[in-house]
Amino acid sequence: MTKRMETNSFEFSALRTAYCDLSGIISLLQFIGNKKFTAVPVFPIARDVCLVLYQINKEILGSSYELNTEIKKIRHKVKLNSSNNLKMHEEILAFHVEKYGDDVNNLGFYLEDGNLIGSTLYPTYLYYDTTFFKNDNIATEIFSFFRDIGNISTKFLQHISNLSQGKLKFEIPKPMILADDLGYSEKDIHHTSLFTGDKKKNALITRLLLIQQELVTCIWLKDNISAENVLALNNAGYILLRLLTMKIDQVMDNLKNIQKYLPDYFLELNHKCKSKLLDLMNAYEESISEECRTLRNMLHYSSTEVNLYDYLEQRSCKNDKYISLMVDEIVLNFAKPLSVMLSEYFNIANLQSMSDMDMILNRLKSKGFS
Repeated sequence: MTKRMETNSFEFSALRTAYCDLSGIISLLQFIGNKKFTAVPVFPIARDVCLVLYQINKEILGSSYELNTEIKKIRHKVKLNSSNNLKMHEEILAFHVEKYGDDVNNLGFYLEDGNLIGSTLYPTYLYYDTTFFKNDNIATEIFSFFRDIGNISTKFLQHISNLSQGKLKFEIPKPMILADDLGYSEKDIHHTSLFTGDKKKNALITRLLLIQQELVTCIWLKDNISAENVLALNNAGYILLRLLTMKIDQVMDNLKNIQKYLPDYFLELNHKCKSKLLDLMNAYEESISEECRTLRNMLHYSSTEVNLYDYLEQRSCKNDKYISLMVDEIVLNFAKPLSVMLSEYFNIANLQSMSDMDMILNRLKSKGFS
């Protein structure tokens, strides 16, 4: 009898964790249309959303839904590094150049007060091997994809509510209030202004640009979600900590991977950061790495093990400020200073863009005129 009650408890725990994930996702997807959100944070968040939807369908719903094949592809990109980093990042850059042309400013950046916020390379990384980029109107295809995952999230939420026999009420969460709807400033350059002929260096640059967009997304999430919400074990606090721990631990793993497989380039990067990069990585390992790794690894919905919601509930019972303290630690002590380092490393604001005349002449040359 006791064993059966424990099993039922774990089963409800899995449902409640999935319910909180879906409620948070639906809240975030309501930001579609906000200029800052749709330019930068939406893409790193989309990757995590695809992973969550895939896991819920597999582990709770018995794969009863036939998910869009693109969701399956994108969820595999939960890691920023792969077993063949050089090849993957070569493909991303090559595909980006092929898609946008080699005779124009083909690499776009988003800046705020001169600081690097994100780049057009991230959506290329996310979608280059999907059907989206085969369509002439990429923006329409991507918007349609987000609409689909929003609909799927709502269906899953209804299904989870039904499985809970009404314990988890089906309701669409109210949209959160964003700080502003102002866009980032934009700067376009030719990729050769940043990428060199050195394949390993190019791979490093690509990886660091992806890392930067993850870090900025962490900052954006905290700034917007915590502005109107008390960061306790509620919809806002839960989804914020869920996403932050997934992202910061992956960022740190990626940096350690660079240190291991591109040691010379890592040393050069650390030198340009005045040794602060390695200091920050070491500080992370000595402080919250184990806790973040524990939270990140709870990507399961288990009927036999502790799920994320229960774990956060236990932590919050011991310290009611647990969630807000973890959020502050991740963003203020690690995401923000790392983001500043990478922005200064790239110094995008001072890179030269091709002039209109240069682009016209290049376009004429590409068409056979000399």
